[in-house]
Amino acid sequence: MKKIILFLLLFLAAIGIDYEINSISVIHLSNVNALFLLVAILLLSLYIIPVIFLLSCYKKYFSTPIYLLSISLVFGCFIPGWMAAYGNETAKFVTDFFIQGSSSLNAWINALTTSLTEEILKGACGIGVIYLLGKRNLSDVFIIGTCVGLGFQIVEDISYIVNQASESMKEIFPQTMLRISGALSSHWAYTGLFVLGVFCLRNKNCGISSKRKYLWVLSPIVLHFLWNSPLNEWMLGDIPMVSALLTTVTLLLIIQTVHYFLQIEKDHKTVKV
Repeated sequence: MKKIILFLLLFLAAIGIDYEINSISVIHLSNVNALFLLVAILLLSLYIIPVIFLLSCYKKYFSTPIYLLSISLVFGCFIPGWMAAYGNETAKFVTDFFIQGSSSLNAWINALTTSLTEEILKGACGIGVIYLLGKRNLSDVFIIGTCVGLGFQIVEDISYIVNQASESMKEIFPQTMLRISGALSSHWAYTGLFVLGVFCLRNKNCGISSKRKYLWVLSPIVLHFLWNSPLNEWMLGDIPMVSALLTTVTLLLIIQTVHYFLQIEKDHKTVKV
């Protein structure tokens, strides 16, 4: 079974590498604009570097092997992204075909289908990595999901910036800042929670309450849906109240989950002593 999973992951990643590289190579920019594009992409390090630092702290405390983070990140970069692109495009075509003349309803439905498509695909990738590596520790499961989500997030952000460069260079840096501002509680958090919840649901003897399991599974989908929905466009003057609230809730869930792992680790050490 592991050989099949390894083959599928490598095969899908190989497709993803070609897809992502070709999506960048097809745009034609002058040397100056190409330099601006490169600078915009490098600006993503404003959130990538702090996240990697936090992951290294997590790795050190929970004794997580570095290969686990690396493999999850690479597969997250090149597997769910291109699949989600086709999935979202298909779902939008079906939605627009059956619901015509109602742009508002379409926006809500597209927000839901996008959230479901992306979370399921990222989750499947994360679960595949978990079973490939034979991991059963909850802290390892969570970090695998987090790294898969981070990989997806980085590639998605680059894709948005590249697409913006192909349309209008005037908006490339505003688009980049928008991606950075939304990175605080984005795919890395959603996928970490979702994969953890799915794993626990599949392992009934893991000692986790049903309430916590379903919270981990459903909260990323709901939060992702609300973030993509027209509701997130609501502002209180110049203050983005909805996005701030969603970010706060997401981070609280992450903090609560990591605290739970710390408590398990503490109890384990106490019992061990």
